[in-house]
Amino acid sequence: GFMISREYIHLIETDICPRRFLPPFEEPIFLNNGLWQNNVEFYSGGFQLFSNNPEDAGCNLQRIIDLDNFSKHLIYHTTNNKQKSIHRERLVKVDRLFSQLHAAQTMAAAEKERREQKASTI
Repeated sequence: GFMISREYIHLIETDICPRRFLPPFEEPIFLNNGLWQNNVEFYSGGFQLFSNNPEDAGCNLQRIIDLDNFSKHLIYHTTNNKQKSIHRERLVKVDRLFSQLHAAQTMAAAEKERREQKASTI
């Protein structure tokens, strides 16, 4: 879940999301009152906010994760229903995810520095 102000909800609904953020989820954008091909994770898990697939009616917001405080972004989910329903190859251990995020950050910083050096020589 997430917590945001009433003003920010209004901003998301009117300016940010190309489709609806708040109910009613009506046709032709949302079929079957927003339930067609959308499960609980679409609404409660963030797909509605972060997806950029027009068919998912997502808002295309970007996630920002502070890698210096990475553990504060983690929540232990005790139901374990996804561990049984998601294929094993899609599961990623936290240390591997952190390593992947750190590698992406390192590569982005190197690319930024390369571009800045290139721009300063022109």
